[in-house]
Amino acid sequence: MPRRPPDSRDKQSMYFSSKEKFELIRKEGDKTENEGKYKHWDILRHITPPKGLTVEEWWCGIKMRRLLGIKAIPLWDRDKRDVFFYNITDSVLEQLHQIDLGTG
Repeated sequence: MPRRPPDSRDKQSMYFSSKEKFELIRKEGDKTENEGKYKHWDILRHITPPKGLTVEEWWCGIKMRRLLGIKAIPLWDRDKRDVFFYNITDSVLEQLHQIDLGTG
């Protein structure tokens, strides 16, 4: 079973302690997402992070980018917590477009 990713909310003040650190985290998160291959935490944690970042900081940047496109579905647990969220990445949209073109 895959490991749960770290909760970035706990360390945001540390990750964003300086403008330079924030910009590096954001830039590398964007860069990774723009590569088009979805990287789950369980895979990412084994990859050497970009220079100047820990793997947790790198994950935080990726997570920030993914949160920009988040959609919510009204599915809750018994206590009315934890709405179900999903995100269709740019690479998935491109693949869906290719399917549309092929079904003509």
